[in-house]
Amino acid sequence: MTLDQYLTWVLERVPKDIPDEIMKKSLDLGGYVSGLQFWMYGERGPDYVVFTASDENELKCWMYSQVCKNIALQTELRHREEEEKLWRYVQTRAEEGHWLYRENKDYIYNAIHDSRKYWMEYHLSLLKKVIPEEEINHKIAEYEVLLNKWFMEKHWSFDREQFRFVEISDSREHDTYGIEEPREGSVFG
Repeated sequence: MTLDQYLTWVLERVPKDIPDEIMKKSLDLGGYVSGLQFWMYGERGPDYVVFTASDENELKCWMYSQVCKNIALQTELRHREEEEKLWRYVQTRAEEGHWLYRENKDYIYNAIHDSRKYWMEYHLSLLKKVIPEEEINHKIAEYEVLLNKWFMEKHWSFDREQFRFVEISDSREHDTYGIEEPREGSVFG
């Protein structure tokens, strides 16, 4: 199959309500298909393999996942301003190497805004219609690890009934040196 044939297969399965601008950007995977491999164009060097499939179906599913992730990332950018209102803390700027935060008085998530939560959930919701459950479970586990990376104890867990990540602790994020964030004096109303 050619790249265009794979992308046609993907287009037949993504929701029809995706805005054209987002869809166009999301279909550009920056590479090409050769056999059962997807190759990325080398920016300043040779092209390189990013995925090797065992069969055409596996390559279709991989490409579908890549396009859906691009859709989720683009959609998150469009909704970020509204999404930030749901979080207790939002990074506003850095001064002298430290983040300063805005605190929302009404919030759903008692944590620092993490834009990945939105796009990860959206990506998973797009995948569940096409991708085998085993692969979705692997992606859920991967995303849980990423969301919990800066917490001393597990803070996020994926709720399969709600099909979203939920807070399961009052743990606070910590920076690379183990210092809790937001730091004292770094939060403004």
